[in-house]
Amino acid sequence: MKTEAILKEIVKDMKSIVNIAGSLLVESLPVTATCDLLIILDEEWNKFCDSNPETMEAIVDELVKREVYSITPIMKEKGWTALQMVENYGANWHIYAKPLTCPYCKTDLRDPMGPPFKREIGQYDQAKDRTICFLCPNCQNIVKS
Repeated sequence: MKTEAILKEIVKDMKSIVNIAGSLLVESLPVTATCDLLIILDEEWNKFCDSNPETMEAIVDELVKREVYSITPIMKEKGWTALQMVENYGANWHIYAKPLTCPYCKTDLRDPMGPPFKREIGQYDQAKDRTICFLCPNCQNIVKS
């Protein structure tokens, strides 16, 4: 019984340490390098349910101020925020994944909506329960597997 109480107290103390560390990080954002912010944000995003939403929001706000993340017209139209894009697609949502053109017909695979959206057709394999390759929308050749 006493051990349970001690463990609860330790967990409580650890949570407060994490909150203090998060606030110290937020205070140091203006002097942190942009590439470091992206790395920190990616690590925080990869924690999923254990990520600190205040820290993520502060980092995203700083990246918007630095014009790393820009709000595209489609994002405005749909009511999406940079934070929602990070939550859904990760810290590097603003960068198109390669390849950018089809190696066969040289079609531009970037979607006019902006990153991370691309004009590729995903081929799903039910047995493997995953997308196994992507096809060019024009020539139907495999552009990424």
